[in-house]
Amino acid sequence: MGKGLGLPTTAQGIEGHEHARKLVELGCETGRGYYFGRAMTAGEAGELADLRAPTTPDKPARAIRFAS
Repeated sequence: MGKGLGLPTTAQGIEGHEHARKLVELGCETGRGYYFGRAMTAGEAGELADLRAPTTPDKPARAIRFAS
């Protein structure tokens, strides 16, 4: 429905490769869930962010997107 209205949609609760693959087949472009990373506290998220390389104009931040 969202696609038909021109709205971006995000699949939630993706738990495995087959689930993600089926969503790609159905035309879903973005998703999130345990398959990509477990839930974490704000402190854990901050620690993870500190571990990532800083972004620069030639190396922008990346989001998880399904391949088209």
